Amino acid sequence: MSDPAAIHITRIRIARWAKACRGRVLNGWPSSSAFTHANEGDRAYDLVRDLPPDLAEVDRAIAQLPPLHRDPLRAFHLTKAPLEVKASRMRISRRTLMRRVELAERQVHLNLMSCTPPNFRA
Repeated sequence: MSDPAAIHITRIRIARWAKACRGRVLNGWPSSSAFTHANEGDRAYDLVRDLPPDLAEVDRAIAQLPPLHRDPLRAFHLTKAPLEVKASRMRISRRTLMRRVELAERQVHLNLMSCTPPNFRA
């Protein structure tokens, strides 16, 4: 099993990813009116914003998860609702939701460790 401190760091990275994703546009519609930037020529800027490289790495690691673990992880971190509501929306118990979130966090940690290039300068 992995070091608990390393998994804690992964949880911090997931929390930073979730905070960034809550601020992003997830439904495909621009966050501001199309008329706001009409004269500036950057109407599509809101749609093409990317995450910083470290958060994009977390995003890719989460995208590699199977839906059984990815969906609870996203529900837990991206929605603002009590735990009971999150679990009932997924039609699972709170205990099952937390167990799947913990398993998903461990899998994200393993995915991040496998895609991180070795640092030979250290």
